[in-house]
Order: sequence, then structure tokens, then C-alpha cells
Amino acid sequence: MHTAKTAHETLEFLWNNYLTLCEQVDLDSMSPEKLDVHIKQNSPVRPFRIAAWLARQGYFIAAWLLWEYYSRSLCQSLPNKETKAGNESTVDWVGRSLAANNIDFTDREWFVSANSFRNLIVHSGARADGSRAETLLKRSRTAFPEIETWQDGYVDLTHCHVAELQIKIEDFIRETA
Repeated sequence: MHTAKTAHETLEFLWNNYLTLCEQVDLDSMSPEKLDVHIKQNSPVRPFRIAAWLARQGYFIAAWLLWEYYSRSLCQSLPNKETKAGNESTVDWVGRSLAANNIDFTDREWFVSANSFRNLIVHSGARADGSRAETLLKRSRTAFPEIETWQDGYVDLTHCHVAELQIKIEDFIRETA
């Protein structure tokens, strides 16, 4: 079971790994010297954009899974235990469990919305190309109101979106510690 301390430490490792990867593949995060090398070599931009986008998805899912694991461990340690219904999201179950123990879940609506985005990544490959995926994208706009899709239907997941997830998880861990 993760304690708040180990969950926070693991989240920091994930974040630092993500930032290190971004320095290599995200044109907006590279050092000016590294970017100059690519400009002089006339490196194609597309592979870098795709790599950065995949790195963001990887961070999002890894951080989300850490949050779910920490949250489940937390709820299982509480005196008043709630049983998770089979069709209930982890976010909703965590909210009910915390409420049953008089613990605030300040950003519950944000997490409900972000869970829709998580589902869009996991179940639709981050592409809003059908009614179910479009519904998930619409629901995710509470957490990420400015999120858009590219012409091919893939979601334009930005560094700002993953940074917001990082902050929300940090806040949740701190508030429930």
C-alpha cells in the first residue's frame, strides 16, 4: 500500500521521467542548442510531435493509475468502508468512501471529468471518432475546457493538460494524507 509519502515520491519520479523525455522529443521543451541541431539537420517535425504526444499519454495513464492505486489503498484503510459497485467508476467510489468518513474530496468533479479523458485514451486510443468517444471528450471538458481534436479526430493532449493532472493528484495526496 502506498502511503501519502511514497505516492507523492512516486508521482515526482513519474513527473521527472516525463520532463526528461520531453527534453528529448518535445520541440517546445528542448534546449535551444538541441533545437538548433535539429533545425540545421532539417529534421522532420512530425516524428517529434507524435513522440511528445505519446509521452503525454504515457504520463497521463501512469499518473492516473498511481492515483487510483493510492486512492483504493486509502479507502480500504478507512474505518467506514464502502463497497465499490461493479459498474461504478473508481472516482465515484472514492468520493462515496471519503464522504462516508467525513473527508473532503475537493476536486471530485474535476476527477470525474478527467476520468472521462482517461477512458478516451484507454478505450478509444485518444481519438474522438464515434458517439461514445465524442461523449467522453465532451465530459472531459469540465477538467480540460480548452481541449480540442486535430482534423483526424485525435485529441490534442498538451503539456498543460498533464501538468494540471500532476497538480490535482499532488493536491489530492496532500489533502488526504
